[in-house]
Amino acid sequence: MLGEEGNLERETANLVEEYSRTEDEAQRGKTRAKLAETLQKQFDLQQKRRDLEVARIEAQLKKLRDIMRKRGESRQTIIDKRLDQLLREAEGLGWTPPHGTPGPQNVLFGPSTGYAPGQRK
Repeated sequence: MLGEEGNLERETANLVEEYSRTEDEAQRGKTRAKLAETLQKQFDLQQKRRDLEVARIEAQLKKLRDIMRKRGESRQTIIDKRLDQLLREAEGLGWTPPHGTPGPQNVLFGPSTGYAPGQRK
């Protein structure tokens, strides 16, 4: 799709150049009509690309909402397990990674900070 948009962009530039070189009004009218048609195609492709992007974002949002719903439903279990984990670590009974190895990464929220990647504490 991007390649086709690029082709239309080049065609648009060529038609604008052709229009500016032409002094014959009849030829200018034809070039103007071709330019309008090309711009319509270009616009439609951009809209299609944007629609696909919106659909991708909506799918991602749905997935995140599902995860948040599940987390909400499992709130107490998550808290209890984390409490148990922290207390075991405090007692020296936790699972520690080899020295110098970062801990497990949460796919959605990055390291075990609870913050999204790039989000400040």
